[in-house]
Amino acid sequence: MTTDTVSNDAGMTPTGSSFNRIAAVSGVVFVVCILLSMVLVGSMPTASDDAAKLTEYFADSAGAHKAGLLVIGFGIFPACLFIAGLIGNPRRSDREHGEQWGMAVAAFFIVGIAVLAAGSVLMWKDT
Repeated sequence: MTTDTVSNDAGMTPTGSSFNRIAAVSGVVFVVCILLSMVLVGSMPTASDDAAKLTEYFADSAGAHKAGLLVIGFGIFPACLFIAGLIGNPRRSDREHGEQWGMAVAAFFIVGIAVLAAGSVLMWKDT
């Protein structure tokens, strides 16, 4: 009796697949987007400040907040790719492993719509 080994060119995805590499880089891109958004928004007043100071702050820096929201919006897709990479690795089976892209798109729509809708309501409700 002989033992045959299955080579990787039989359609199986290696452990370091291209999706896993893209997901890892996407995590770094998301962190950069968060940091850039924080720089754009700057230091915000505390919740204990009076209403006039809060109103003045948001009125004076509305453009910076919109730009920060836009950067966060761009960072949602890389975050979803990273999350799909984290979730997909423990769920491996004998399949082709193409389901991670589907999970990433679903996560993008769920997280993206929620964040952008909340931000849009808060920032553009008076304009």
